[in-house]
Amino acid sequence: MIIKNDEQIELEFGKGDIRMGSTVTLYKIGYITFEDYDIPGTVNEPLFNGDVFIKSNYPITMSFTKTESIDALIGQLQYAKENMIKLINMKEEI
Repeated sequence: MIIKNDEQIELEFGKGDIRMGSTVTLYKIGYITFEDYDIPGTVNEPLFNGDVFIKSNYPITMSFTKTESIDALIGQLQYAKENMIKLINMKEEI
């Protein structure tokens, strides 16, 4: 769910109700897009709609002009995932 307020936009993942997509334009800019999805689906189920990419169609976009920036994002996501797994495992041991 995309949660908006005056100071922040939160992307709350885990329910299958955020549609994510990615593309690269002819101008060599990579995008990841996020939008609310009315019908929650299976988490990590790939969707492809074949739409022509129009940036203004998406309420939230991330743009990348260097692949190193994508690597940095992936690194932070991996770090968050590893810490979540550690906390889940610690909780199960208690």
